[in-house]
Amino acid sequence: MLVLFVFGLVFLMATVQARRSGKSNAILDAVASVASVVSTGGRDLIDWGDRMKRSLTSGSELLVERDRLVTENGQLKLQIERLSQVEADYINYRNILGLPNLKKDTAIVADVKFWYPSLESASISIDNSNQKIVRNSTIRTTQGLIGKVVITGPLFAKVRLIQDRDSHVGVKILRSGTFVGTGILDGRGANKEPLLHYVRPELMLAPGDQVVTSGEGGVFRSDIPVGTIRSTSLAVGGTERVAVVAPNADNPVTIRTVIALPPVVGSDIAEDKQ
Repeated sequence: MLVLFVFGLVFLMATVQARRSGKSNAILDAVASVASVVSTGGRDLIDWGDRMKRSLTSGSELLVERDRLVTENGQLKLQIERLSQVEADYINYRNILGLPNLKKDTAIVADVKFWYPSLESASISIDNSNQKIVRNSTIRTTQGLIGKVVITGPLFAKVRLIQDRDSHVGVKILRSGTFVGTGILDGRGANKEPLLHYVRPELMLAPGDQVVTSGEGGVFRSDIPVGTIRSTSLAVGGTERVAVVAPNADNPVTIRTVIALPPVVGSDIAEDKQ
């Protein structure tokens, strides 16, 4: 706008001067030439400004689109990592359980959603949105047994942990892989380690002995690692030997993923025995 204003002023002055001097044609021709150059340059400048504006706008849109794609790419990577971890869990669990033909729809990997600790009880809720986890399913981690499913719903399945007062698991004791004896592992509440009962008094249990499921009673599958004997003593009256057992599995508060194994056939009938 300033260029056009200056040009107009020059043109007006030149016209007045040309009329006074009688050299109007030559001066007007020169002014017209200058006007043409200025006008063309002004249009070019305006066009260049418009192009730059469009370029900057397009650049901003490209940056927004780039950020969106980066975000989506990050989300896809997380999904791929999650699926890869689930696949690795299946392979890991299959190898641990010694079941080379274990199918994905047989052993279900589930996320832990809630934890319910108290002095008497100990339980967690796990994801059951696929509704494939059924009552009396055995729940374990890579380290060992943590409990069984007692209630199922459309979204969650409630698991009674081995620490719960109502938990009773038939177990056997191994020392360096050699069978020592059997007993019942009873829960004592969320803040206490389970107690091993009903072991013959003459059996000399020792710290470090391994405790695994016996498979008796028809609820839990056999030979699932449960824990390690921490301490042992003779019960009052000498009728049985008891032992405090440290569970193999991590503290339930820190567990994020578990595996659900289908219940043993007839476990509903045998449930009240354990």
